Amino acid sequence: MRELIIDRFEETYVVCQTPDGQLDAFPRKRLPEGAEEGSWLVIHDDGTVEIDEEKTIRRRLANMYHMKNMLKRKY
Repeated sequence: MRELIIDRFEETYVVCQTPDGQLDAFPRKRLPEGAEEGSWLVIHDDGTVEIDEEKTIRRRLANMYHMKNMLKRKY
């Protein structure tokens, strides 16, 4: 099993980030319906791909929390 997080869409592929921060490319045609930037993908050993909704939501909430704290800072 492999996990990737969608960073951005290109023509025929998507640029993804691994949980440890490295970049990887993934064929766009293999994406499940509803996949978008920030979606957490799980690629199973049999080649099937699904979106892990729980991890996607947790990651988005963490990003919103960090952004909120950054905006509160006084420089």
